[in-house]
Amino acid sequence: MGRPGKPTKGQRDIIQQNGYDPELYLVISNEARKMRLLNVATGERLKIKKNPAGANCQGSR
Repeated sequence: MGRPGKPTKGQRDIIQQNGYDPELYLVISNEARKMRLLNVATGERLKIKKNPAGANCQGSR
């Protein structure tokens, strides 16, 4: 894992779907089903699941 970086466009969307502000977080790790974030202001770490609503379970047919 590299050092924490600013979220990409897709990651920002995921962070917003989870109810967080993408401006405040750096992405520590980005795995298949979860992302780990670091809050810039407080140093708090959190894990979010990628698809909170189960949006991409079925796959596009």
